[in-house]
Amino acid sequence: MPKVSEQERIQALEQKLKQLKTLQQRREAKARSVALHRSRRDELRRKILVGGWGRRLAVRAAANPSVDAA
Repeated sequence: MPKVSEQERIQALEQKLKQLKTLQQRREAKARSVALHRSRRDELRRKILVGGWGRRLAVRAAANPSVDAA
């Protein structure tokens, strides 16, 4: 087995470290992307649900003005 100089060993380890850091950054970016997508989806769902509820209250109030909508 050929001997590897200390300098070559250090360079190989530095390269491996750089690859691992890049991989970690990609994973973190993907996690942020997924979380952002999930929060946008949840926010849209909330807006749709609240919007529908608000419209129902408005229709009820218009149909029966003597009843308070709140």
